[in-house]
Parts: sequence; C-alpha cells; structure tokens
Amino acid sequence: VKEPEDGPEKETLFDNDNTHLSSLEEISLYNKVRAKTYEETVIPILEQGGWIVGDRSWPSTRAYQGSAGGVDVEYIMELTRISTQGIMPDLLYILDVDPVEGLAREKNPNRISAKEVSYHQKARQGYLDLAVEFPNFTVIIPAGLGDVEQVQTEMRRIASERFEI
Repeated sequence: VKEPEDGPEKETLFDNDNTHLSSLEEISLYNKVRAKTYEETVIPILEQGGWIVGDRSWPSTRAYQGSAGGVDVEYIMELTRISTQGIMPDLLYILDVDPVEGLAREKNPNRISAKEVSYHQKARQGYLDLAVEFPNFTVIIPAGLGDVEQVQTEMRRIASERFEI
C-alpha cells in the first residue's frame, strides 16, 4: 500500500503549482486518503490474516507536516489514531539518508522536494525521533551507505528475524 494513492488528493499534494497549501491542509488530504485506504484495503486484508507492506503513511505525515511543517505532533497522532482505526505497524523501517543526498536522487521533483534543505533536515529528524518514541517496532537502516540490493537484503534479514519467517 502506498500513500497517497493516485487520485485528486495526490495531484493536489504534489502539484508544483500548489505552493499555497499549508501543512494543516496537507494533513487533511493525507488523512482523508489514509482513512479510505485503511477502511477499504488494510483492515480487510488484516482481518483475513494477511500482511500489509506500506510505503510512507503516518510516519511521513508526522515527519514532514509535524517536525518540518510545525504542526503539533500530538494533533497528528490523534488524527492518525482515527484514520488508521488505531492500527499500528509491527515493523517500521526508516531508510535514513542525508537530505542533500536524498534530494539529489529525486527522480520526479515536486513541490515538497522543492522545499529548502532545512525543511528536509527537520523531516529527517522527525523520522529519527520516531525510533526513540516507538523502539519496539522501529528500525533505522542507513540507506545512503550502499546500493538498493544491500538495503533490501538488510530489510529482509530484519523481517525474517522479527517474524521468524
């Protein structure tokens, strides 16, 4: 599951011409999509005993709109609880990379990636703060130290140990 899914909200969020969106407006759009995704996709799969692999979701909202955008983290977490119906991950990977390096890798620049490096540095710190607050399910992987295959191998190793698969 990747958030946000394709649709008008994603177009609004990533459109380079929408420089007027505030962090609060962004949170509203992300949580609208998130609530729908959990209701229609995540919960039914979990109820059938399935697994969900997600890309982004609430940790990104908290890092970007909270830590970098200045919206109260407690407010974001309350909205998260509502939109996810209280479901939290069993495992959260934070692929840590220096923002300058990460921005240089960007293949499809958008209005968020166009923000100042200081914004992205605050977002990175927000992600790292998640590992302190949620140590039971958060793992930081240094994503700037190797190629994609090395990072994927480390992710598989951690999941295999964590879930005995």
